[in-house]
Amino acid sequence: MIAQRLDSLNQFKDLYSLTDNALNSCIQAVEGRDTTIAIIRRKEVAQAANYEALQNVILHKNAQIGVLETQTGDLQGLIQKIDRKRKAQKFWSAAGGVLGGVCLGVLIGLIVK
Repeated sequence: MIAQRLDSLNQFKDLYSLTDNALNSCIQAVEGRDTTIAIIRRKEVAQAANYEALQNVILHKNAQIGVLETQTGDLQGLIQKIDRKRKAQKFWSAAGGVLGGVCLGVLIGLIVK
């Protein structure tokens, strides 16, 4: 009878040891899960910050594009202005040449007479 009780006590001790190990494994799994959740939350926060930074970069680039478009328009206006001045200079050069030739011809005609 004592041997039976001792054997029963040893079985109970083995069962207690197994359940203790199982409980410790469960606790470790929960701690691991909590750690994983914390890591995922930190990553979510980092991704949100990264998204905001990228939005700011996009806004900055859009502003730069706007400035470049304005500068391009200004440069095109200057080019057109320079082209008009060149055309006017060519016209007045030609007109001056023609008028100078006519005046010289009249002067020579007056001298010859």
